Amino acid sequence: MFFICSCVATDMNLTLEAEKTPFSSSMEGEVLYNQTPTERSISYFIPSGGEMQSEFSSESAGLEGDKSEDSTANGHKSSKFLEGLSNKIYKKFIEDIPNRNETQVGNFSESANTEHDEIQGSNTNWYSYKSKEDDKIDLVVLWSDGSEPKFAAKKNYWHKKIKGKPVNSSSLCRTRDNNELKFLLRSVEKYVPWINNIFIVVDDQIPKWLNISHPQMHIIDIKDIIPSKILPIFNSNVIESFLPFIPELSEKFLYANDDMFFGDFVSKDFFFDDDKPIVRFKREFTGGSYYKKILLDAYDSIAKRYNVSFKKLLPHHNIDAYLKSNFLECIKEFKNGYNICRKNKFRGIGDVQRLLVSLYGIVKGTAISKVATFSESMYTTPNTLIRHIRNLKANPPKLFCVNDNERATEDEKREMEVLLEQIFLQKSNFEL
Repeated sequence: MFFICSCVATDMNLTLEAEKTPFSSSMEGEVLYNQTPTERSISYFIPSGGEMQSEFSSESAGLEGDKSEDSTANGHKSSKFLEGLSNKIYKKFIEDIPNRNETQVGNFSESANTEHDEIQGSNTNWYSYKSKEDDKIDLVVLWSDGSEPKFAAKKNYWHKKIKGKPVNSSSLCRTRDNNELKFLLRSVEKYVPWINNIFIVVDDQIPKWLNISHPQMHIIDIKDIIPSKILPIFNSNVIESFLPFIPELSEKFLYANDDMFFGDFVSKDFFFDDDKPIVRFKREFTGGSYYKKILLDAYDSIAKRYNVSFKKLLPHHNIDAYLKSNFLECIKEFKNGYNICRKNKFRGIGDVQRLLVSLYGIVKGTAISKVATFSESMYTTPNTLIRHIRNLKANPPKLFCVNDNERATEDEKREMEVLLEQIFLQKSNFEL
């Protein structure tokens, strides 16, 4: 069965349009619809925590193993043992991939069957998850210090080799370290004590202040989860595509960049509703920047693969929830797109944004969409943080992100660190 759906962002509203197609779904909330012989429009009022889920009959998907770029990951509990373990996991995963015919979709190459273009149901024979037996939720964080001389020299060498010029100074903001990780971990200890393990993904770097002996702390070097033929890598989209291969990562996990923070107490059901990750969105958007382009590519790939259409909404750009099984299945389903992405040592055309995993879950019925409120998720930058600091202290959102950018001056970055220190005064046990 196919449907064309449009997720419309009005606070708790979701509009779904089905055209000339059988449709079955299970939804909470009131249902209002008009129907004609050729088209029907159904509006669902979704209460807080509401969900959309649909069942599809379909055929097996495919994936492949390939990996690529960015910077982040090393481990004191890793090295040869982890490398061997992760290689076994990856090898087994690849061995389980069925042979599929392939078709090109936008910038993605996806696997598809020529006779059927349907999405597989939630049951798979290559991965199983029994949520009721284990309710642990891990946190994964990507971290790097782009100003560290050894790392900077390596990145510059490869940038010159591939692109014929040194790294643009305006792009350094993506990897420079402003000590945000320290404050993120303080927020974790203060507001989400239920977090199980914390995996810091690095590229041959470890923050000097980090207490790697803490029982919850695990340093994962990218070489332990990414095949050597892809390394070195400086593309975060590539590194993120290998997160589900972290050894012993829990089925349910949170993912954060090091500039994202917990601003208030949150429970597990803020991120998961009945074991389904809640995917938070903001406003509608159109193309323009590189970031928006790869988001649109994700929407287009899902639309063409499963004959569905979403309203184009920006992700809330904050701490996100995932199911490892969704991640693995999505990589498998869009194997060629990921393989193209993993050839990009630096960000570029063909990159696959992790929004694809979230949209895959929503279409499959294993994730829930929600429009984020300001009290749930706030986004700011170092040069605008001062305008938000009073509200952050008086009415802190559950999550907030202070995204570094090329417009932020050195004074503004220093001021940002001072302000974060004021918000998170208490030193955590994750620090030496």
